Formats: sequence, structure tokens, C-alpha cells
Amino acid sequence: MTYDTPPAAPFPMLVGTIGALVPTTALVRIFPPARAVTHFYCDEFLRVWVRPDVEREVTRRIKKHFTGIADWRHAHDFHVSTGRLYLTPEPYQRGYVPEDDGTFGTDPQRLVAVAGGAQ
Repeated sequence: MTYDTPPAAPFPMLVGTIGALVPTTALVRIFPPARAVTHFYCDEFLRVWVRPDVEREVTRRIKKHFTGIADWRHAHDFHVSTGRLYLTPEPYQRGYVPEDDGTFGTDPQRLVAVAGGAQ
């Protein structure tokens, strides 16, 4: 008997680490150093509160994974389920508030990279 096994994700270490640290997180929004804050959202568009040390560790790992690809002077959204990194919409744009369009701001024009392979 054979079993279908899904292909391994190209970014298991990054997603696995985030999942272990903050299991309910679907979106990680990293703001520029001037704001020095990271927001976590679950898949129901609600903020997830995490300890500061966990926040710093997740932020560090995402930034390290996308070193040389993302311009961290701007805010970015990392979607845990897809491994995609997007430029965060500006506050006046659709998608800045994750629940305003139900897509977490996943406009293809804002796609920066996919974990495991730059776009």
C-alpha cells in the first residue's frame, strides 16, 4: 500500500521555529527599527500577544532568513502558512489592517520573497 505524502516545505526550519514559539500565529508584521515592535496575528485576524523575548527571537529569525532581500527600513508582513514575505501596506492603504480585506494584505504587487527562494 502506498501513501501520499505532501512535499516538504522549502522553509521548514523558519516556519517550524515560529510555530514552536507562537503556535497560533498566521501573520508576523515586523515594523522598522525606529518603531522596534513586531505584531503577531492569528488566522482570525486577532492580535496574539507574546513575550518580548519571543517577539525578538521571531523577528531575528525572519530578518536573518531574508537577509539581503528585504529592506527592513520598511514594515513587512511574513505569512507563516505560505512562507511569503510582503511589504506592509501603508496605514492609509487597503490591507494595512489585516481584517479590512480578509487577505492579510497579500497583494501580489507587494510580494518581496518566498522563504526558500527569492521572488
